[in-house]
Amino acid sequence: MTGKPTENAEAYREQLIGRFFFNKRTPEDLRKAIPHFERAIELDPAFSDPLAGLAATYMLLSDSGFGDIPPAEGYPKAESFARMALRLDESQAEAHAVLGYVETGYGWDPVSGEKQLRRAIELSPSLASAHLWLGWNLIMQQRFYEANDALARAAELDPTSLTVLSDLGYPAFFSGDYVRATELFRRAIERDRNYAAARFNLWRSLFYGGRYDE
Repeated sequence: MTGKPTENAEAYREQLIGRFFFNKRTPEDLRKAIPHFERAIELDPAFSDPLAGLAATYMLLSDSGFGDIPPAEGYPKAESFARMALRLDESQAEAHAVLGYVETGYGWDPVSGEKQLRRAIELSPSLASAHLWLGWNLIMQQRFYEANDALARAAELDPTSLTVLSDLGYPAFFSGDYVRATELFRRAIERDRNYAAARFNLWRSLFYGGRYDE
């Protein structure tokens, strides 16, 4: 620890509440996170964490997995907030990770995106989301073995995340190994049988594997 992120206790409190809603990972909860991040920034404009949180929130709301905001609206906002956070603190790992994901999934530049994501991991090796998004970057580059390692590392770092667990099968899926993908996708359902993303992913692997009755 080199210093406190903010001296403003109320700003820190608002940031924590924003993170609570952000981590629930539903469109409704992501939208609830936004005013708390905004209030934290209002209370301490030099506090980079809520800016990075806003960036990640708009990025996820724009992603196809949520589809809550049109990509042309949400991704530029995510990039803008991430760059604002980095102007305050170049070592803000989450902001680098968001830029990497935006460059990968919206800018269609996986090479630049990978650099940002690896910078995020260099700054914060335990940031599970950076490993998760690096996994998707590597899938886009068809580097499936490396993608599998990145997603497995994300799962090690955050074993409670259903988002990470639900994505573990995608390197196998996109490489055409639908049997392995199905096996991995089932793990998320074993953790929470009502998690919609896990059921959708399992359906995809069964469908593309030709197991239509299942």
